[in-house]
Amino acid sequence: MAVSREFNKTVFIVGAGASKEVCLPIGKELKQMIVSSLSWDSNNEVEDVLIRVALSINLVTIPESYTACQHICESMSQSISIDNFLDQNKGDKVIELCGKLAIVRTILRAESTSLLFISNPKTGMNFASLEDTWFTGFWKLLTENCSRIYNF
Repeated sequence: MAVSREFNKTVFIVGAGASKEVCLPIGKELKQMIVSSLSWDSNNEVEDVLIRVALSINLVTIPESYTACQHICESMSQSISIDNFLDQNKGDKVIELCGKLAIVRTILRAESTSLLFISNPKTGMNFASLEDTWFTGFWKLLTENCSRIYNF
């Protein structure tokens, strides 16, 4: 008797700290990295070239972006998270843009040095690097006996 291939719709909610074990930043570290990505150089420009280009493409003037970046940087130590800060400043398009650019830039940088990073798409993920993390145990629990039950 074949079992239906329909899977139950199950959602797993994993806390933000779950990524720490694979070298991704959480909480305070993420806020510090965001502040760093919005720092300005001696030429009065955002040091991060990609953020600078994105701001110019979006026609944000240097004074506007400087004010927004400074406000974000000065507020991060007292904010619960960057998401919370952006929610509190909803409607300020320049703060929202600077904050979102910093989030994307920070996450992309962090992912490139994490254990989850795939440096070569042809070889795929290095699962051996995850062996001592909770990810491997969780995956084993999820997939145990699946081929027998679902005829894979």
